[in-house]
Amino acid sequence: FQVLAPSRNPAPWLLEAMSGRYNADPIPLDTIDLEAFAAWREACLGNRYTCDMVAEGESLADLMRIVASCGYARPYQSEIWGVIRDRDRSAEAPVQVFSPRNLSAFQWTKAFARPPAGLRVTYRDAVQGDKERQVTVFRPGSVGTDTRVEQVSYEGLVDEDKVIRRARFDLAQATHRSTFFSFTAPAEALRCRRGSLVAVSHDILTRHAAYGRIAEVVKDGGFVTAIVLDTVMDLSAVNDLLATPDVLASGDLLGVGVRTGIAIRRTDGATTVHALSNATGQSDTLTLDPAVAVETIDGRPAIDAGCLVVAGAIGREYRRLIVSEIRNGKGLTAQLTLVDEAPQIWEAVDG
Repeated sequence: FQVLAPSRNPAPWLLEAMSGRYNADPIPLDTIDLEAFAAWREACLGNRYTCDMVAEGESLADLMRIVASCGYARPYQSEIWGVIRDRDRSAEAPVQVFSPRNLSAFQWTKAFARPPAGLRVTYRDAVQGDKERQVTVFRPGSVGTDTRVEQVSYEGLVDEDKVIRRARFDLAQATHRSTFFSFTAPAEALRCRRGSLVAVSHDILTRHAAYGRIAEVVKDGGFVTAIVLDTVMDLSAVNDLLATPDVLASGDLLGVGVRTGIAIRRTDGATTVHALSNATGQSDTLTLDPAVAVETIDGRPAIDAGCLVVAGAIGREYRRLIVSEIRNGKGLTAQLTLVDEAPQIWEAVDG
C-alpha cells in the first residue's frame, strides 16, 4: 500500500493518514491489519466508494473518521489497527454463537425517538466547481406533510448520487438499528471484535429459544444422524396453516407452522444450521434431517461432545447481531454491545 498517484479510493488514504509521512507519530505497519485494508480497498472499487476533499486543519482522528466514512467504514483500534466495514452480510455466517450457556446479564434498550422525515445535506458539488450545494433526501414512508427535516453536512462526498445513497443509509440506520443489546461473555468473546457478525439466542428474544451442549454424537456409518444433549429441549413440528385441518383445535395459534431447527457451533468455531425430524414434544435427542457427513478438523470431529447448540424456529434459530462495542472486564470477561444486522438497510440504500 503506497499512494503513488492521485486516487479517490478511501482505503489508501486512510492508511496514509495512519502511517504516512504527514503523521507526526506514524503507526508501524506491523500493527495494522493490511489484509483488512486490502479487502476494503477492493470493496470500495466494486461499490465506487470515493473520497474527495482537501484536508486542512482537521485533527488526525477527525480526518480518519471522515475518510473511513466515505467507504462506509470506521477506524478500528485494539491490539491492531484496521477498519470496521458496514456492508450487506446476508451471505455470511456468524463468527461466534452466544446463549445463556455462555453469556450473562443480557438486556436490551430501545430508543423511541421519532426519526426525521428526511435529511437536508450540504456538500461540495464537483459538477458545480466544488461549490456548496444542498439536497434533501426523504425517508421511505414519511408523510408528505411531515416537515421534520434535519440538517447534516457530508465531507469527502462530491457526487450527488453518492450523497443521496449515504443519506438513505443514515436514515435507514435510525429506523432499523435503534435497539441496543448488551451482555457479559467469558473468554469466548475473544473470537469476535467490533464489527463482527455473531449469533445470539435467548428466551427474551423469542419464545422458541432453547440451548444446550452436546453430550453424545450418534453416528451411522460415515454420517452423524443424531445428537444427544445435556438438557431437554421443547421441540415443535407443527404443520403450517394450510395443512392444519382445524386451526381452532390446535390449542396454540402462535405455534401453527412452527418447526424447530438448530444451529451447532462446531469445534472449529464455524456455525451450521440443521433441520430436525423430531415430533412435537420434549427430548434430549435431536435427529438431524438430513444426516450430516462426519468431518474431522485438526484431528477432532467437527461435531463433538461439548459443542454449543441453540434452537429456534427454522430460519430463525438465532438472532444475527453486529458487535458495536467491547469493554474488557475482570477474569477475561467482556461486556458486549450489539445492534441488529438489519439487511433491510441495504435494500433501502439501493432502492
